[in-house]
Amino acid sequence: MKLLASAAVALTLAVHPAAAQKLDLSDVTCTDFLQSGEDNIAFILMWLHGFYKSAEGQAIIDFGEMRRQAERLGDYCRTHPSATLVKARDEVME
Repeated sequence: MKLLASAAVALTLAVHPAAAQKLDLSDVTCTDFLQSGEDNIAFILMWLHGFYKSAEGQAIIDFGEMRRQAERLGDYCRTHPSATLVKARDEVME
């Protein structure tokens, strides 16, 4: 568990969005998301998972669920490139 926490902190510190220090996900399109690079995609997916789990009052990271959601989000974004990431998330994630 300690290793997982360290990895999460390292990932957070290693990812720096090139265009901005702040990122408003309601303005990010699926195309922007898919073209943002693997590190940024992983960071955004982790944030989305944590944000919505926190809203549900759960402090659980389910990596299998996160992978399934990421695949559904990627599929949706490839077929709806102009959709916002928030709309895509609402369409495909539990």
